[in-house]
Formats: sequence, C-alpha cells, structure tokens
Amino acid sequence: MERETGRKLSLSLPFRQERRDELTGLSTMTAFMEQAGREIEKGAAVFLYFNMENFRLVNQRDGFQAGNQLLIHIAQVLSDIFGAVPMARLNDDRFVVMTRAPHVTLEVERARTAIYEAEPRLSLVVKVGVYEPEAGVEDIALILDRAKLACDSIKGMYDRDIAWFDPSMEEALNLRTYLVTHFYEALEKGWIEVYYQPEVRALTRRVCGFEALARWRDPERGLISPGVFVPVLEEAHLVDRLDLYVLQRVCEDLQRIRREGLDVTHISVNLSRVDFQLNDMLQEVEIICRAHGVPREFLHIEITESALFFSARPCRSRAPWHAARGRTRSSRWRRRRS
Repeated sequence: MERETGRKLSLSLPFRQERRDELTGLSTMTAFMEQAGREIEKGAAVFLYFNMENFRLVNQRDGFQAGNQLLIHIAQVLSDIFGAVPMARLNDDRFVVMTRAPHVTLEVERARTAIYEAEPRLSLVVKVGVYEPEAGVEDIALILDRAKLACDSIKGMYDRDIAWFDPSMEEALNLRTYLVTHFYEALEKGWIEVYYQPEVRALTRRVCGFEALARWRDPERGLISPGVFVPVLEEAHLVDRLDLYVLQRVCEDLQRIRREGLDVTHISVNLSRVDFQLNDMLQEVEIICRAHGVPREFLHIEITESALFFSARPCRSRAPWHAARGRTRSSRWRRRRS
C-alpha cells in the first residue's frame, strides 16, 4: 500500500509543476483551458491572442537570456493591464488572455505600447487577434483557434496590428486546407489546367508570343482563382511542383505545335521566388526542355529580382547557364497565372 501511495505522489508532483510556465509564471496551456472553461460559463468574455512577430531578432542580436527577460516583462505587462484573469504563455513568444474589460481595444493598445517601449530599438511588432465567442460557444480550443486565425490574418501587414475574428477567416482556413490536401490529386486528375494568353507588341499590335496561365477547375469548389491557390501553395512549399507541372505542359504543347508545323514564337512561364528556395530550378528546366526536345528560344522564363536575391548562391553558381542556354526575363511578379 505504501509503495502504491508513493507512486501516486511522484506522478502528481510533475502535474502540479506543469500548471505554471517555468519562465514567466503564467499558466500553461492546459491550466489556461481549464480556467477559461470555468470562467466562460459565468458569461460573455473576450479572448486575445498576442504574437510578437519579429521576436527572434531579440535572440539573434542580444542572445537568449535577453529574450527570456523580455518574455518575463511581456508577461508582467499583461498581468498589470488585465489583472487576475486567465492568461497563459502558449509557446515561444505567443500569449493568450481571457478578459471582460469594457474597453478591450484600449487595453490592447496599452499592452502593445508597453511591450514596444520595452524594446524600442527593434520596433517589436505585436499582433493581436481578438475573438468574442457567440452565445453557446464554450469550446476553449475552438475559441483559441479563432483568436489565432484573427491574429494570423494580419501577419506581415504593417498597417494593421489588431484584428477581430470574422467567420470568413474560418472559411479561408478550410479552403487553404482543402487546397493543400487535394493539390497532388488536382495535378493527377487534370483539375489544374494551362491556358495561353497572347502577348501583343505595343508598337506593331501583333501577337509576339504567349504566356502560360494556370487555372484550378475543382469538381467540388468550381473555378478557384490563382490569386487564392498560388499564395497557399507558396506558403505550403508546394509551388515548385505547380510551376514544374505548368512547364511540363508547356513543353508538351510546344513539342506538338512544332511537330504539326504550326508557327509560334515563344511561350512565357512564370516561376515563383519560392521555387528557388525549394529546388534547383535551372536544372529542372533543363531536364524538361531536353526531354521534349524544345529549343531554348521557344521558352521564356519570367522570374523576379527577389527570386535572384533570395537564391543568390545557386544562381551565381549556374550563371553561365543563363548566357549559353536560354533567355530569362526579369519582371515584376504579377501573379500572372490569372
């Protein structure tokens, strides 16, 4: 019996320790969800999701000890402003707060200002997602997901720092999940189609070439704009598969056109800057062109200056390839798959 009691005590001690974040003293995620679950039964509340977007710069410049001190300061700021309410440090530099403050936006701005003033040299970017659950919504995990969605919706936007949850954000997340999980199926079943838009020379008003554009014609969701699926594939690191698929289709069509004796000057294909971070695009282009016997003058690859910048090392190492093996046009990225 004593041995069994000892086992129970040894298991309960770590559980009690995990109720608090070791660094900041705030609640852990598990403890927060329990506290918030009890509190939300008492009436309406607002949930805040804080993300220090460029926090890593503190660690890079001043070291992890300085970063830890700033996290402790952030926790203190939130405690001072919002008081004894459920709050937690989720992970790294992300915090959540449940509050019933009457002027939520003003309190959030106070918190953002105090956090910014703690590290003014870095202009710390503090993004906040806000969600006020509707009546009957008491699932804390769902509530936090929606507050995070609101926060993520303004990621990288330098003119917005606070966002309230909107149902359309959830719809966008569902679409994103659908696109990522069905992408390879879309390639295999031909849901992603390649169309050709004529390029007209302004001086002569004559067609001088064509530009390959991708369309996603989904059997469930209909025609999906490339302005929607291209950014999703970039973020999911799948866009190189899309661009190589388009290039493959273009070379197949060029091979057929030349075999039939039809006249075509060139076809332009867009590559995302992300392609060069994921793949050796110069080699991939060369392999596809050789496989279909397409002369290089028939293919124009359009990339951005940023693509060359972000992939400077591989581009420099293969620089002679550009001069000897084809034409590369540098232009503004226009998402011209639309």
